[in-house]
Amino acid sequence: MKPVSQVPRNGIVILIAVMMIFAAPKGPNYNGIRSMGMGNTTVAVTTDRTAIFHNPAGLGLLRDKVQISTRPLVFAIDGEFFDYLKLLDEYDEEIQDIEKIAGNEEFIDDISKRDGYWAGVQYLPEITVATKNLGFGIYSVWPIGLRIETGHLIPKLGFQGQRDLVFTWAVGIPLKHEANHFGVSLEYVQRSPLDERITTYSETFIYFEEASSSPLGVVGDLSQLQHGASFDIGFMHDLFPGFRLAYAVKDMFGVIGGQVVVPQLDLGCAYYVPPIEELAFLRSIIASFEITDLWGFEDKTGKYEQFGKKIHLGAEIDLKYVAMRGGVNQGYPTFGIGVMAGPVSLDYVYYTEETGYFAGQLKRTKHVLSLGLALNVAGRKAGGMNEESGDAEAGSGQESLAE
Repeated sequence: MKPVSQVPRNGIVILIAVMMIFAAPKGPNYNGIRSMGMGNTTVAVTTDRTAIFHNPAGLGLLRDKVQISTRPLVFAIDGEFFDYLKLLDEYDEEIQDIEKIAGNEEFIDDISKRDGYWAGVQYLPEITVATKNLGFGIYSVWPIGLRIETGHLIPKLGFQGQRDLVFTWAVGIPLKHEANHFGVSLEYVQRSPLDERITTYSETFIYFEEASSSPLGVVGDLSQLQHGASFDIGFMHDLFPGFRLAYAVKDMFGVIGGQVVVPQLDLGCAYYVPPIEELAFLRSIIASFEITDLWGFEDKTGKYEQFGKKIHLGAEIDLKYVAMRGGVNQGYPTFGIGVMAGPVSLDYVYYTEETGYFAGQLKRTKHVLSLGLALNVAGRKAGGMNEESGDAEAGSGQESLAE
């Protein structure tokens, strides 16, 4: 074994770089309603206003008009979360009086069944303004994870979460060949991380009521504010009619809370079925495939993330006023439906993701509800594949808003 003084300097640099990757935080993650329904496919299908967050190259395919959209009511709720709240309400007296716990076998059994299981809720508001090759958007992710621990017959609550407020400026840069598109975005992030915390006996009485009435407020009370910024770049290539290849590198030169963020590479492709003129009610049919975070590592283990967790498949049928979506996210099915009535849109998504170390280990199911309002300022149409195929910004799902 070589003495420390004889270890090559480049080896030390590599070791430090690897340690930074393992310890580095991840950048903000925008989960669009449409993309979640389509198996969380993003980079090749977001040629609407959500290109601001997913792939700025898609801004080059917007029609020549201004799209203004806001979604003040977007909630993602774990399947077990309501069950937790119901349990806390049902056994309100037992939780506050330890003497009643000891003699209540039904309470002990119900608590034990849920011991150590994380459930949560997310609030996901957003607002965007976009036109061809230019966009600005703000979104926030306010999550909270809740866990019950039985302890020594004294139930405790566990909290975890990470609140992000993200401001994004995006620009699409025209290239010489019309079949190629490029874009750049800049993100400013305010992050309030909440590490896993288990309440003490006395804190349990305080927080269980707050978790029932205002679960998102717990994150703000227990977390610390951090600041950060990063760049994203994206490309789209229309290889032949109806088929698009796309890729994006996210969180380049990113720093949050003084820590370097590891960049994320997403690769994807999509096929847009040519419009059928005889079916006036059918706007578009899209099929997509994506590999997310190609070189990504696990946060906790520092090992390369299992490849099965990176695979995403999706499809969408847009019937102008109703859009149906389906897909496979990390091996689990997803489903979404969007209904449009003028400038108002209502969406529901059934979404499942993997929280374990490999696909199929520990799934987490969410029910997402969204109410949105959008206005489009009409302008002349832009050429390109989107016009021929009824592409996304021409109106797919919740993005197909009033003309």
